[in-house]
Parts: sequence; structure tokens; C-alpha cells
Amino acid sequence: MKKEELLKTTFICTTILVSVIFFGINLGKMRAPAPVISQGELQQNVNALSVQGKGEVYAAPDMATLSISLSKTAPTTKEAQNFVATKMSEVQSLLKNFPIKAEDIQTQNITIGTEYDYGFGGGERKVKGYTATYAMALTLRELDAKKAKVLEDLINTLSGIEGVGIESLSYDIRDKTELFRQARSLAMEKAKQKAKELAKLGGVRIGKPIALSEEVDATPFFARKAMASQSNVAFADEASAEEGTSTIALGQLKVSVAINVSYPLM
Repeated sequence: MKKEELLKTTFICTTILVSVIFFGINLGKMRAPAPVISQGELQQNVNALSVQGKGEVYAAPDMATLSISLSKTAPTTKEAQNFVATKMSEVQSLLKNFPIKAEDIQTQNITIGTEYDYGFGGGERKVKGYTATYAMALTLRELDAKKAKVLEDLINTLSGIEGVGIESLSYDIRDKTELFRQARSLAMEKAKQKAKELAKLGGVRIGKPIALSEEVDATPFFARKAMASQSNVAFADEASAEEGTSTIALGQLKVSVAINVSYPLM
């Protein structure tokens, strides 16, 4: 009898001990402390001044890309394709009279679609023809005031060909490396100046930058001669003489760089 009571007592004690250990483990997990952020990290995150400086530089484009399309709707796909092919040969022949290299002539798209006639009242659709379209891009390099007239002549010549459509005209600068360098330097100077002014207003000092990031942009900006200053009037008159009767306005491209800088507060 005593032996049975001893076994019961041992079993009860073991059960209680296991329960206490299991509860203690889980309680420890529940009460695990949150990640600790060091004082240095906290100071770095809080005691910092973040500013943005933006630098913009303008320059005339030195290349233009003209996008054109040749399109024809005909009763059959063969007729439509033959028309476009014939006009394409005419275009390529005319391009030999302009300073455009073979590598600057690029096919962009070729499509053949079916045209339908749905009639009135939502009746059954009927095929009324097929449309063949050929799209290409022409790049004119070493662009300047004189070549603006060449560009205009090119557009006028191409638009005079039946089936040819002028889709778009865009400008670019072949090498913008130096422009970006200038814009970047200007942006950094503006960011530094802004940080100094804010620090002075706040009665604090700033250290060396601890974080830098850059945003770049190069978009067309069309400058008008009417905005020229009095000192540039002679230059504008000379440019007008060089351009002749051209209606092409080259304008300028804007190269923009924004720099985000974070300074530690001392």
C-alpha cells in the first residue's frame, strides 16, 4: 500500500515539474524583449538634416529623329503591300539626297490589318479591305542652325509622297556626359548651401554627408529667341540669317540632376 502511494506521489510531482518547466519556457518566449536599437543608430536616424539640391543645364540638341509611316488600304493584302513597298523604295531613293547614313535608318514596325464595314444598325461585319503600314525612324546627326533647314526640306519632301505620314520629331544630344557633370556639381552645391542655411537658422552645425542619392532627367526645353537678353540680340540675328526661312525651332534640351543629401547634426 505504501509502495502504491509512493508511486502516485512521484508521478504527481513529476507532472507538476514538467508543467512548471513548460510554462516557464513559454512565458520566456512571450516576454522576449524587443530588438534593441543602439544609441548611436538612434542618434544617426534622428539627428540628421536631409536636403535636396537641383542642378539644371541647357544645351542645343545635335541630333534629331524623324518618325514616319507609310500606309495603304487596298482590296487585297498583296495590293496594299505592293503599294507600301513601292513607296518605300521611293523614300529610300530620296534619302540619298540627304546627309543620313544607312545605319541611321531604322525600321520600327510593319503591320497588316483587316478593315471591316459594320454597316448601320449593328449588322454583320464585312471585310472592306486590308491596310499595310510600315514605320521607320530617320536620324539626322550633327544638327545645327544650318541643318535645321535640311531637316525642314526632308520633312517637306517626305510629306509630298503619297501614303507617307509624319508621326513625330524628337531631339537629343549625342553625348551628355559633360552636361550631367555640370548639373551634378551645381545640384551638390545647392544642396550644401541649403543645408548650411537651415543649420544656421536652427542654431546647429552639420558634418560631412552620410547619405547621397541621385535623380536624373533630360527633357526637351524649347527656348524662344524672344526671351534672349539685349546682349544676345546680335547673336539671335545671326542665327536667324543662318536658319534662312526654316520653320524648325531646335530650342534647347534641359539636363537636370537632383541630389538628395543627409548631413549629421553636430
